Amino acid sequence: MVTTPSMGETAPRGALVIVPPNSANQQLKVGEIAVFKVPGSNEMFIHYLYQKLPDGRYETKGALEAKPDPWTIGRPDIIGINPTIIPAIGWLYKTYAWFAIGSIILIIISIVVPKLHHRHLLYLIVPIVLLTIPALVYKPFIDGYVLNSNYVGHNAYVEITNDGLFEANYSLPTGKTVLIDPGHAKTLVYHNFPQSQLSKMYDIKISVVLYWWFILLASAVCALPIALYWIFHFKWIKHHRHLQMTTSVLNEG
Repeated sequence: MVTTPSMGETAPRGALVIVPPNSANQQLKVGEIAVFKVPGSNEMFIHYLYQKLPDGRYETKGALEAKPDPWTIGRPDIIGINPTIIPAIGWLYKTYAWFAIGSIILIIISIVVPKLHHRHLLYLIVPIVLLTIPALVYKPFIDGYVLNSNYVGHNAYVEITNDGLFEANYSLPTGKTVLIDPGHAKTLVYHNFPQSQLSKMYDIKISVVLYWWFILLASAVCALPIALYWIFHFKWIKHHRHLQMTTSVLNEG
């Protein structure tokens, strides 16, 4: 799973990377996308092969980065070339543990909680919690990452990339609001920014752009669990009344 925004829309944060078998043995060409381990580390990256050096090693670079990476790699460091990149699916891989825990909790609830209508309420609460917590922790939908910053002529410049799944507006305290598409980067400008307050250069506000179709879809998804709860609740009430009536008839008999 891609965890940094350095490759922009080519391999956005949250994308799942599938490396073809034996692709590491193919002929290497500058400009190809490589999945590799950083020399001396087990950390993996997906970057472009930027330049071939005289000793046969390669410099690498992310799509949004201005300079090559501080390391060079050789054939033994490369895991694969030209992988298949599936956007957003990596978040499911990242959060599968949460859903596994949720499934265990639901099974325990079914065993421990005696009353059916109480179980229905917990069936509603647990999935909502399991969806909300990963969204708050990993921020897959809306987020930003500062690539570069500079201060020239009383103006502050902050280059930021949108590494969320949705379009978003990025605004500065003394600058204009800038719309950035997912996987893209733009430079935000502070005009006449006091040098004594450079620490506030990164006080960037992010607001998601919501279209009418997304609002309707999100509303439907949020309403579905509540609707299912009331359906099960009314069925439980009907079933409970039926049992009471049956018990009453049997007692009279």
